[in-house]
Amino acid sequence: MINLDTTSRKLQVVLAGAKSTVDAAWTVNFQDASPAGGIGGGPPTAFQQEANGTTNGATAVDMVPAPPAGANLVRSVTTLTLFNADNAAITATIRINDNGTTRVLTTIVLQTSETLVYEQNDGFYCLDINGGIKSPGGATSSASSTADSKAVLASSATSSTASSTTVAESSASSQALSAGTLASAASSQAVSAGATASTASSTQSLQLSAGTSTTLSKTKSSFGF
Repeated sequence: MINLDTTSRKLQVVLAGAKSTVDAAWTVNFQDASPAGGIGGGPPTAFQQEANGTTNGATAVDMVPAPPAGANLVRSVTTLTLFNADNAAITATIRINDNGTTRVLTTIVLQTSETLVYEQNDGFYCLDINGGIKSPGGATSSASSTADSKAVLASSATSSTASSTTVAESSASSQALSAGTLASAASSQAVSAGATASTASSTQSLQLSAGTSTTLSKTKSSFGF
């Protein structure tokens, strides 16, 4: 937050040179706050004020005047804008002037139709002609959005690849399980076939034994046994 807490401090704007055709327009909102016993010895108070104007080339212009003497006020800047309406770029400086000693808050090059903005919670930033926030390198916020979109697409591609790998592994596992099941079934069939063959062999042995018994009976009969 920009605070003017003495009667000698004021907020100014100044350009690096003369305008080309049109002065830059500015607006500012600020709050006057007094502690207990401030204005008239009453309770703490705070009220909003607004100011606006235009730049004057390399001559400094007061945007927010210093608090009046004897008022016991703290004057706090809440928002500020500076719009370049000229047909050429300008270099603008926002500064505090404390009884002739200046302290620069920011210096910025504004292209035509760009706006310098200050907010007490966000500080200074620049809006391009389309209202996008410019980064220090000059790119707008849309570039950041594009980078985020690429990151999302890359993440999606990775997820898709991982999913394909999982499906492939699952399919291979299922195929291996199916092959094992088929092999087990074949083994069971072989065992069954072996059991059938064994049963047939036993049957034949029984039949052979029966035939032998019959032959022996006939033989005994022929000899009178």
